[in-house]
Amino acid sequence: MKKVSIFVFYLLLFVFPLGQLLRWQPSGLSGARFHPLDFLIFIFVIAWFLRKILKKKSFSPPLFSKEMVAFGLMAAVSLFLKKVGRLKTDEFLISFFYLLRLGNFIAFYWALSDFFTEQFVPVLKYLVWEGLAVASIAFFQYIFFPDMRILLYLGWDEHYFRAIGSFLDPAFTFLLFVFAFFSLTVYFFNNKEKKIYLYGAGFFLIFLIGLTFSRIAYLTLLAGLLTIVYFRKKVKFYFLFLPLFLGLILFLPKPGGEGVNLLRKSSLIAKLDNVKQSWQIIRENFWFGVGFNAYRFAQKDFGFISPKNWQVSNSGGGADNSFLFVFATTGIFGFISFLYFWLKVFQRSLSGVNKKPFSLLLFLTWLTLTLSSFSVNFLFYPWAMFWLMIVLAKFNVEN
Repeated sequence: MKKVSIFVFYLLLFVFPLGQLLRWQPSGLSGARFHPLDFLIFIFVIAWFLRKILKKKSFSPPLFSKEMVAFGLMAAVSLFLKKVGRLKTDEFLISFFYLLRLGNFIAFYWALSDFFTEQFVPVLKYLVWEGLAVASIAFFQYIFFPDMRILLYLGWDEHYFRAIGSFLDPAFTFLLFVFAFFSLTVYFFNNKEKKIYLYGAGFFLIFLIGLTFSRIAYLTLLAGLLTIVYFRKKVKFYFLFLPLFLGLILFLPKPGGEGVNLLRKSSLIAKLDNVKQSWQIIRENFWFGVGFNAYRFAQKDFGFISPKNWQVSNSGGGADNSFLFVFATTGIFGFISFLYFWLKVFQRSLSGVNKKPFSLLLFLTWLTLTLSSFSVNFLFYPWAMFWLMIVLAKFNVEN
């Protein structure tokens, strides 16, 4: 079983950069989306669980496990209460699959923590390579397929001369770029041989972040750089990348279209409207929410998404603000339990940020997710959860 776990883990690393290209959307369950990532994580968890049973090995729960389980239970309660009250059978099934995904990722964190304890894995190096693979796909997409407005007919936003890569959206793509850049940074600080290719990889990732033309990406990158300067006193590092980044913003090609206009107002107005809609749903479902990941059906009932494309729209399944999404879907009790977990991650990562590499990386990951999740629903994005669980598991082993 150990060999199975190792094989599946490396298969996960291979599948990860392919993003949405391998997505499967069954015709019988409109609104449900399945990814090989989910299936492989499930296989990894099962292999780990069977190995524990067969070898009769005990395993103490890792850090944050109680908080994760508490939130998972609140998410389940919210969904089953709404099944009794309002959700149709097919709507409940779709939402239930997303609840299973949440449980799958929580179990994955437990399994990974044990896996990293028994098996040495150069996690930092692998995370850097994962990010560079995502960046390379996005780079070739930008060079050879810069006009991706055809994706509008498949439920995605139209993008023109922006790096969207295999995730088909610049917002989700930039998140992986920023994750990779901070992983590269931590790797650089802990690598005795400061080689030129590390600088080259950093410049490449900065360049790709610029090509997303995402303002929240720029904000999270600058906030992370300031964090590194403050905690690790790497002032030279900051002044090395800051002029490059500002130069990119000024001189990157902007052939036209609303997407590359950094002063655009349309997206800001749309996000403010989305926040208002989220608060309206919260006010009417304050205690237990609309049911975990039943947000698409709530939006349909409130008339916030078009009756014509409510099933296929990729933005219809979540709120732009991840924290409001948690509040709206799990209610006040689920929201409090999630905030407790999220603040616990902040507290534990901050305690060793000056000395331990994965404390710094976890803090930078937490900061990136927190800032960006006020604008885009990142917290429950499968690839964001996968990255976070790997960093959390390695942090758990380090501590």
